Amino acid sequence: MGVLTARRPLIALVVGVAVGCFRPAPTPTTAAHVTDTAAVDRLLGLLAARLAVAHDVARVKWNTGRPIEDLDRERELLTRVSERGRDAGLDPAFVKSLFAAQIAAGKRLQRADHERWRAAGQGPFADAVPLADLRTRLDRIEGEILAALPAALSAVANAGVPAAVPARAAELIPDVDAETRAVATTPLTTGP
Repeated sequence: MGVLTARRPLIALVVGVAVGCFRPAPTPTTAAHVTDTAAVDRLLGLLAARLAVAHDVARVKWNTGRPIEDLDRERELLTRVSERGRDAGLDPAFVKSLFAAQIAAGKRLQRADHERWRAAGQGPFADAVPLADLRTRLDRIEGEILAALPAALSAVANAGVPAAVPARAAELIPDVDAETRAVATTPLTTGP
C-alpha cells in the first residue's frame, strides 16, 4: 500500500473539516426582526378580535331583522378613523383602506352566519349582546388598532415582512375562511 493511498482517509478528513469550517454562517435573526414580527402579530391579533365581534353583530341583526350593511355607520366610522389616523401621523387614506377592509370582511362573516342560520331555521338568539355594547367594544378595538399601526407599518416596510403577513394571518386569524382573511389583511401587504 502506497503512502498516498494510506493518507486518503486523512486527506478526506482534513478536506471535510476545512469545507465544513467555511460554510456560510446562517443569518442571525436580529432583535429588530423579532420586534417587527411582534408588531405585525399584535395588529393581526387585533384584527382577529374585531372580526370575532362580527358574529355577535350578526346575531343582533338576525334578531332585529336589520340589514347587514349600514352605509351611514360605515361612512361615519371611516371618516372618524381617517381623522384619528391623520392626527396620529398616519396616512389617512391607508387607515381608511384598512378599516374599509375590516368592514368588508366583517360583512362577509355576517352574511355567512345569516345564510347558515337561514338554512338551519334558526330562531332569535336569547343571548345576543346589545348592539350598543358591541359598538363600545368595536370602538375600543379601533383605538387599539390605531395605536398598533405605526409599529406594524414600520415592520411591513421591512423586506420580507409583507410576504410573511398571509402566513402569520392564517395562524393568528384562524377562525375565518381564507378569502375573508385576505380581504382583511390585503392592505397590510400592499402598504400605504
